[in-house]
Amino acid sequence: MALIELFLQTGQALKVLFVADRDALVTQALEKGFKQHLPEEPRDLIFTKHIDKTKRLYVSTQQTLERCYQDFSPGFFDLVIFDEAHRSLFNKFAEVVDYFDARMIGLTATPASFINQNTFQLFHCEGVTPTFLYPYRQAVEEKYLVNFSLYRAQTRFQRQGISGVDLSEYERNALIEQGKDPDDIDFSGSDLEKKVTNKDTLRKQWEEIIEVCFKDESGSCQQK
Repeated sequence: MALIELFLQTGQALKVLFVADRDALVTQALEKGFKQHLPEEPRDLIFTKHIDKTKRLYVSTQQTLERCYQDFSPGFFDLVIFDEAHRSLFNKFAEVVDYFDARMIGLTATPASFINQNTFQLFHCEGVTPTFLYPYRQAVEEKYLVNFSLYRAQTRFQRQGISGVDLSEYERNALIEQGKDPDDIDFSGSDLEKKVTNKDTLRKQWEEIIEVCFKDESGSCQQK
């Protein structure tokens, strides 16, 4: 919001578009972003069936913009900001990006080493390095984020894996009835949820998560 305000105040942008790939992010930008920090600027949510071109600030989902971007002229927006840029700028949506003649800014919380190379090329970032990077560790030190503490837990299956020789007689008979040889069963703990699923293991994992997670006053789990 501060960056958008700077563009508006210096006359570098008259019309701004904020694009995200989910309705919740678009609503957040409109209500907690534009409405809260730039309350004097007229704003609008773009719908395919009704487009008001008299506003200054616009928000849109990627999916909506794909259907109606040609209803705007290429120079209609002066600044376009893409949230979650590493997910939104490929396939058909690349046509939308190429269509608009505007300054474009991509935002992502994904570390640089995981962002697709094409994203850097699109925003003219040489050397696979973002124009501006705010590292997680710096954000923790400056008290904008709270550092996490890792809780480790493993079930017996995760430690020992699943082997046919360890199965009960009931389990071995059930496999035989399915036409499978119990002695062919041999999965390491790291194979769980990759090659094989054990419902009881999943149930115990979630029971432990519920037990150790942070809870609010009602007892519901909370992120922290």
